[in-house]
Amino acid sequence: MSDAGEETVAAVCDALSDPDCLRILRELDDPLAAAEVADRCDVPQTSAYRKLTKLHDVGLVEEGTEVRPSGNHRSTFVRDVTGVFVGLDDGDSFEVEVIAERESPDRRLEQLWSQISEEL
Repeated sequence: MSDAGEETVAAVCDALSDPDCLRILRELDDPLAAAEVADRCDVPQTSAYRKLTKLHDVGLVEEGTEVRPSGNHRSTFVRDVTGVFVGLDDGDSFEVEVIAERESPDRRLEQLWSQISEEL
C-alpha cells in the first residue's frame, strides 16, 4: 500500500476511534450547523468544528451551505456514509472502503459480489 493509502486508512481509523466523532456521526441524519452539533453532542463548539473538519477530510461527512433570506448563510454538515469496511489485504496491509449513502443497496451488493469473485 502506498504512503498516501496508509495515511487514508490511519485517518479514517483515527476518526472512527474518537467517541466524539462517533457521537457526531450518529446525529448527522439531517444537515446541522456546528453549533447545533455541539449542543446535541455536548462538546465545546471549537471541538465540534475540529471534529467535523476531521470527519469531512476523511469523507465521512459532507459540508453544505444553508442559504438564509437574511444573507447570513451558514455551513451545515450531514453524514455522507452508511458504512465503512476495513479489510486485511494479503495479511500485511489494510484497505478501507467508505460506502456512500447515495449508493443503492443493489450497487453495494454488486460491489460485495465483485470483491468475493476476485477472491475466488
